[in-house]
Amino acid sequence: MYNPKSQEQRENAEKLLDYAFPTFSDSSSAGANNGDTSPILANPLGFHIHTPAESSAYCQWLLKNSASPYAQMFASGRLKTLVMDHFSMFTIQQKLDLSTVCS
Repeated sequence: MYNPKSQEQRENAEKLLDYAFPTFSDSSSAGANNGDTSPILANPLGFHIHTPAESSAYCQWLLKNSASPYAQMFASGRLKTLVMDHFSMFTIQQKLDLSTVCS
């Protein structure tokens, strides 16, 4: 799927994706401010995600529009985490949208 040239490249890619698509579930989701008083860093992908629903929407977009198996694997795994941890925060329409993406 994703064959980086080095372990460092792989780790950097994972850190970028973790930052760009936060789960808001723990302190490793750096895209969220997590109560820290420091400003949110600029997202290297050019957008900012502030809620689990926003993160879900971007993951859905990535899942639908990427031909990369690695990106699809990442997006589906991140969606699973978001839904499991924050299901009650999603609106009925968002839940319906998720059911069509995941089927």
